[in-house]
Amino acid sequence: MSDMIEAALLPRCSTCKQVPADGIAGGLWLCGAFLCADCLADLSAWTNEDESYRALKSTLDRLWQRPDWRRHLASGGRP
Repeated sequence: MSDMIEAALLPRCSTCKQVPADGIAGGLWLCGAFLCADCLADLSAWTNEDESYRALKSTLDRLWQRPDWRRHLASGGRP
C-alpha cells in the first residue's frame, strides 16, 4: 500500500515519464507540467524531430487549452 501512496505523491516528468531520484527537487514545475533536471539539461539540444520535444509540446498544448492556466500567471500559483 505504501508503494501506491508514494507513487501518487512523486512527480513524473512530462517528457520522459520518469520519476526523478530527488523527487520534486529534481526538476521544475511549469504551469502544471513537471520537467526533470535531465530533460531540462537536454532541452536546448532538442529538435522538432525528437520524441522528447514532441512530448513536451503536446503537454504544453494541452495545458494551453485549459481555461484556468492564466490564474497561475496572475497569482504566481497562489489561489
